Amino acid sequence: MKLGKLLLLLLSSFTFAQINTDRPSLSTGTHITPLRTFLLENGINYSHSEKNFSLNVVARTGISSLPKSEISIGTDLSLSGKENSYVLGTKIQIAASEDENKPQFAVYADTNFKNYSFSGLLDQKLNKNMELTLNMGYEKAEALDMFTFISTVNKDLSPSLSVYGEYFSEFSQNTSPSHGLDAGIAYIIQPHAQIDFAAGSYLNHFKDNYFLTFGFSYEL
Repeated sequence: MKLGKLLLLLLSSFTFAQINTDRPSLSTGTHITPLRTFLLENGINYSHSEKNFSLNVVARTGISSLPKSEISIGTDLSLSGKENSYVLGTKIQIAASEDENKPQFAVYADTNFKNYSFSGLLDQKLNKNMELTLNMGYEKAEALDMFTFISTVNKDLSPSLSVYGEYFSEFSQNTSPSHGLDAGIAYIIQPHAQIDFAAGSYLNHFKDNYFLTFGFSYEL
């Protein structure tokens, strides 16, 4: 009980803005972190196929208002003795509309200084409480040229609670296509911080390739 009160007191010491994260789904939305805003997304991940727990931390901040763009620095720190990874990324909004019912477009690119990837992003409102996010991209990973596709449907159950379902796939000339499903939930706690949970797996050998993530994000 004392620990819970201490955590709430710590959270209340921050000045939070309205939060909008890319967690916990695999897809990346078109929303750009505003200027003079700092967004920290944290997650504890488990991959059953790799038998690995990891701490994922992504820091995002806006760098331009015309066009709207942001920069991000991410790290995936293994808690099981595996190799750590680091990523530098940027997202740029290429077509924005004040009408939220019209499609929103952006591009995203990142690199770990060995490999790189880039994706086209689309967000489209389906109705007042549902939104579709599509990502189509290319990834250069070691000797593999990989094409990726992600389709996510997000539904707001209340102003603070949302759920999503997602399909993702990877295609390469050198390997068989892979397909997967995941789903999750996000809850905005006061004052404007988010906790989330998601689980999913690749459809081939479903029970052996599952993954889990639990996260906490806040925006300053």
